[in-house]
Amino acid sequence: MSVTELLARPGVRWVVGVCLLSAFYLGAGVFDHELWAPTEPTMGGVVWEMFRYGDLLVPHINGLAYLEKPPLAYVLSWLGFELYGEPSAGLLRLPSALAGIGCVMTVFAAARRFYDEPTAWLCALLCALTANFWSIAHRAGTDAPVMFCIFLALALFMRTLPPDAGGSGATSGLAATPAWRRDAGWCLTLAVSFLIKNFFAYLFVVPPIVLLLLSQRDYRRLAICAAWLAGTWLLVAGPWCAAVYAAGGEDYLRVVFFDNTLGRFAAIPAPPEAVLNPLNDAFFVHKNNGPALTLTAVPAQMLPWILIQPLALWSFIKRKPRAEWRKFLLVALYCSVFLLTLSASRTESYFRPLAFCLCLIAGDFLHRAYDPANGNARRDRTLVIASWLLVALALTGLPIVTARVTDTPWLNEVAALDALCCIAAIAASRKRWSQRPTALAWGLGCAAMAAVTLAALMQPIDRFRSQRPFFLEVAQKLDDRDELATTEVNDRALPIMNYYLDRRLEPVDANEVPMRLASDAGFAVIMSRVRFDSLAAALANPRYRIVHSPNGADKFVYIDNGPCRYRTSRAPTTLTGRADRTSRTDRTRRGTRGTLNRRCA
Repeated sequence: MSVTELLARPGVRWVVGVCLLSAFYLGAGVFDHELWAPTEPTMGGVVWEMFRYGDLLVPHINGLAYLEKPPLAYVLSWLGFELYGEPSAGLLRLPSALAGIGCVMTVFAAARRFYDEPTAWLCALLCALTANFWSIAHRAGTDAPVMFCIFLALALFMRTLPPDAGGSGATSGLAATPAWRRDAGWCLTLAVSFLIKNFFAYLFVVPPIVLLLLSQRDYRRLAICAAWLAGTWLLVAGPWCAAVYAAGGEDYLRVVFFDNTLGRFAAIPAPPEAVLNPLNDAFFVHKNNGPALTLTAVPAQMLPWILIQPLALWSFIKRKPRAEWRKFLLVALYCSVFLLTLSASRTESYFRPLAFCLCLIAGDFLHRAYDPANGNARRDRTLVIASWLLVALALTGLPIVTARVTDTPWLNEVAALDALCCIAAIAASRKRWSQRPTALAWGLGCAAMAAVTLAALMQPIDRFRSQRPFFLEVAQKLDDRDELATTEVNDRALPIMNYYLDRRLEPVDANEVPMRLASDAGFAVIMSRVRFDSLAAALANPRYRIVHSPNGADKFVYIDNGPCRYRTSRAPTTLTGRADRTSRTDRTRRGTRGTLNRRCA
């Protein structure tokens, strides 16, 4: 029995699909490398603070309140730290990988309702193998968890819309659901999403729903949705807001609801009476990118499906969809792109939730490609197989490029293995390329190739991107009682120092560094390479000990003027934690060097 005949069986598709999806999303890019910029150092520092000091309600970095995001995503990683007993980069990004799997399965469930199961598997594979989507689902941060909330909220609302007449999902379990209850699911999902990334998910979900209900003149349902949105938000997010107010008063609430909401979306200045926390970058971060970013960010979400998704989107628009769920997909896509373009703060990662609409729209193309009534079926099927072949060839070339960049010749053997798989797949599907099980076989084969290839690439890339060798060497020069300063008080550099060195650092002005190094008192400082270069003339003293990154990719520089002074007691912390947290922290700090070695090994 051939592979295509096996994949024609639903049970086999389920077993193979779930196993490959788990291997692809958990076997590569999760537990095989250390913290990578830009978001993982921040995540690591915040979760380290939670783990060491026990404050789960107000995120902190180096003892400073960090309210850019609410705490739920950090708490998910904190749970892994608690169960494991120490910080781990893999456990830090595990919630993102699980959220990625949840997104793929949400796409599958929505596509199965509106198309059929084989098409749903193709949509799920398109989503899983989308380059930027996979990247963000394997990056520790808030993006993947909030993206899962967006996917789930959109899918739950679409379940309340009738499928096409005669479609596989013509009967709905929600048909008998009371009108006042059918919108509770997606409203509750949005309320949970607030605890991950403020109102970011609302930006993608609420405007298209409002526009669709207004076009239907269903004002009663619109009023019910508004009541559900307000009620679920008060129920889920209200207690956290009360805790934030108790911790920091109106200043903390202003940071949450003004600085990191309006201050990020619009180009407005900070309130004149506000004293901004040095970690508060809401009024200027990502605001150098103009509206033209949309012209590159939207196509970037289609990679590597450049043969399918543009044509699928065009044909979907050209057909002028009349079904409510089809209209909703287009309205959701248009609204998201428009609002992200309108926002003053723009970055490519903000556009990645568009994958939900793009993959379901591509599902319409994939479904019609195997419809005998479609006059362009032969062309469409050819494009489907050509897209899978393009992905397979890209996976074959990726190890070759990485081998040259990282000077890792053995990756060429991985490329040779991928090439053999491509040749075997082409030979096996030569006479069956027009069958839908062949397209499924190619998709599952590409997922398997991607899992093996990306797992092989992680360690060579980690040697160039990780800063762990530098901090390991610094830790070997420090005693637990040494006082260590830094000039880098921001949400990228400071948290990675906390995470790897397992301590808080003293913020110091860069202009004071030469004077303090020249004094007789022991002093040690970590600064960025850029700041070090600017102070190079003032630091030209042979008595200073300077440590650069061992892998040749300097991001930080460590400087000291000899043994640092010991202190008889540590300064009291400003955070309050569990009753046993202090003793546990002291025990852990005595084993800091051993923990760091295990974490960096």
